[in-house]
Amino acid sequence: VLAAGLLLALCGLALAEIKYFTHIQADVPPGWSAFERDQSVILAADDKSAVITITVQGARGDNAEEIAGIISRNVNGTAPVEDVDSNGYFFDFTAKEGGPGQGFVKVDGRRAIVVAIMGKNPQVRGILESLSGQVEIYP
Repeated sequence: VLAAGLLLALCGLALAEIKYFTHIQADVPPGWSAFERDQSVILAADDKSAVITITVQGARGDNAEEIAGIISRNVNGTAPVEDVDSNGYFFDFTAKEGGPGQGFVKVDGRRAIVVAIMGKNPQVRGILESLSGQVEIYP
């Protein structure tokens, strides 16, 4: 049973397609669409259960706490909380569609990385883990 489960897990990973964008690359599993618009990459579950938006832009001297605070206030989110392990800030918000959302902001050198996760889907974690080494996010 364990071997069969491992085989199925490996097959699921093999089915994900690596997509390359201007600033990042991500594993996009079957049943998801991904595209780039301006400075953002949008990954959306075809069943509309979840959307991930990843924006990479110049930090211009801003710090993650300031950026997270501004964004959180703009979406009526919670106060940003520091995550020492990722050197970033998390906050929760309610998406326009009424579902749960979580934001993450990190300043990595000269670039700011802003991630918004709206909705729930079991594949979100795997997509975020595929960003490892580019953006460390583990909500």
